Amino acid sequence: MKNLEFKEKISHGTKFFPFAYYSVTHIHPRYTMTVHWHEECELVRIIKGSFNLKINTKSYHLSEGDVAFINSGFIHSGIPKNCIYECLVFDISFLKKERSFSNSFLNSLISFQKEIKIIYTKENKNILKIFDEIFTLIKNEKKGFEMKIFGLFYYFLGIIEEEDLFSNKINIDFNNKRKLIHLKKVLSVIQKNICIIFL
Repeated sequence: MKNLEFKEKISHGTKFFPFAYYSVTHIHPRYTMTVHWHEECELVRIIKGSFNLKINTKSYHLSEGDVAFINSGFIHSGIPKNCIYECLVFDISFLKKERSFSNSFLNSLISFQKEIKIIYTKENKNILKIFDEIFTLIKNEKKGFEMKIFGLFYYFLGIIEEEDLFSNKINIDFNNKRKLIHLKKVLSVIQKNICIIFL
């Protein structure tokens, strides 16, 4: 019944470095991304082919080179087409540090007051370059890669703030928030009831 566990329970990364990398080809058991959500954020980068990504109630078509940033708690799924893609799942709250100037910004993301823009294409060359470095570092795992990844994520967030790359600019769409909470409850009920039927 693992396919019915809509809230993902996988532990990504380690306690001291909560970043986990996944390379996905057609032979991967989770090649087609089933409907799920998790507290962590996620980067999805398309290496080859195309990918139809659904996040909450919206659909996005990703092509080679595109990257999607999936905010914490977002319900998402995806259908790849002749696709090779890679994912990086990470706990953005881990970037918070005691007495850090960045904490107020990070808190606005964690509390859903702000949502980072989702899709990045060749028009976002500076951000794609950062993502490329992050994926290269986590794949190679050379000495010091963790600190470099931390630095690159701070740099990425700095660009997001500088260029105001948010999905919801000023007013939070509370109706969409309520719909998302309701959808999670519905998925939870479906999961529980179907599990009971198969027991």
